[in-house]
Amino acid sequence: MSKTDAYRFANIIWVEQVIGSGLTIRSFARIMIFSITPWSVGFLISLISGSYLEYLRTPLFYIGSVGIFLTTTGLVFGASQQYGMYDRLVSLYEMDPDQRRNHVVSALTRHSRFWHHMRATAIIFLAGFLSSVSAIYFWDHIGPASSALDTLIPRFRVLESHGWYAESLRHYTFSILIVFLVFISLVLGTSASIMLKLPLFLWGVSGEKPILPPAVIKTHFRPAATFYAVISLLWLAGVAAVFYLFGMNDDWLSYLCVFGTFVVGIVNLSIPQIAYLRTISASEERYIEIVSARFLADIGVKHGAEKDLAITFGAGPQDITTGTVLQLMKCDAWVYPVHQTYVVAGTYIASLIGTAIGWKRVFSFIMQNLG
Repeated sequence: MSKTDAYRFANIIWVEQVIGSGLTIRSFARIMIFSITPWSVGFLISLISGSYLEYLRTPLFYIGSVGIFLTTTGLVFGASQQYGMYDRLVSLYEMDPDQRRNHVVSALTRHSRFWHHMRATAIIFLAGFLSSVSAIYFWDHIGPASSALDTLIPRFRVLESHGWYAESLRHYTFSILIVFLVFISLVLGTSASIMLKLPLFLWGVSGEKPILPPAVIKTHFRPAATFYAVISLLWLAGVAAVFYLFGMNDDWLSYLCVFGTFVVGIVNLSIPQIAYLRTISASEERYIEIVSARFLADIGVKHGAEKDLAITFGAGPQDITTGTVLQLMKCDAWVYPVHQTYVVAGTYIASLIGTAIGWKRVFSFIMQNLG
């Protein structure tokens, strides 16, 4: 069993237990079944209530299932990428085997700690549960306070416009929302827990002393950069879903909730870049010393950095030219590949513009021109 396989065996998260490890045809089928289950149960409830036609016309329920699908897919993808990424990164730094193991074990513990994920799940579920109860059963008491604050929250116009807050449907509406909330809380709580914990690994390990030259560092960061780029794009899909839910309320508190999720995505995208620049900076400082050692060796002056030069290249200073070292100091300032940079940055800019002017207005403009 390879080291990566051993890591995976010891740190499987609940999503992998339910869905499977890796994005295969079988796992996609299971993700699909998992994602449409809340929609199917909700449809059965709407059949009982006689409101199934309105259920079929309500986009939010479809978006909920799509969001569960994308989040679950992201979790399975992330679980298949994490382990090799850790070893690739820690090999950049001057650490003894125990230090490397401690960094990796710490990251894996954050990734697979079940009760941390369940705690985040419980927080999200409780917030959604209290919001649903307030909006459906206590609106007569909550409504005046919401109006005073110039917001519709805890109600949502996307449900109100389809009549789901009607007195005759409130028990059925509550049941449907709770079913969706169980599934959304599970996957969103797990992904949020992982996203909030794993940047600590990147930040912590980037504080160690790098042993490789700047030109080589990006190669070791590439798996992490690719991983975070994909996760950031999936997160943006979630931001779009959140915007649909909150944005149609068209009030300040709803937009603030959307902006908060957008900022989390920006932070998630920024962490690898910050860690990369931190590592590059430390490596450049070390290799400036090596260039100095080469120059001093050329003129016959002994210098303590010659040892670093020999360790790094496996040779004495006489075997390394200053030009070689200078070539190895050249590096990119941006950790993400160019094509990913354009896609990610463009999507974030489009998302920010959409959030600012409202997707509803964008869609209305497009439909008017198409018409």
